Amino acid sequence: LAEQFAGRIVFHGGLDMQEVLPHGTPEQVRAAADRYCEVLGRAGGYILAPAHLFQPDVPPENILAMYGKDGRG
Repeated sequence: LAEQFAGRIVFHGGLDMQEVLPHGTPEQVRAAADRYCEVLGRAGGYILAPAHLFQPDVPPENILAMYGKDGRG
């Protein structure tokens, strides 16, 4: 889809709110975020975000890791 619609639409969201964000390590979250950006953001047109909003069970360190603000990204 990213290649088919490059330059015509923007993809938003996608990070796993059921497992990766609430239960994964910051490293797993960072790897998932990197993968989404690599696949969907090659030609631009991707907004890195959870599916809709962060649930209360998501550790703050995973939110920081997702956006590369944990000092390791």
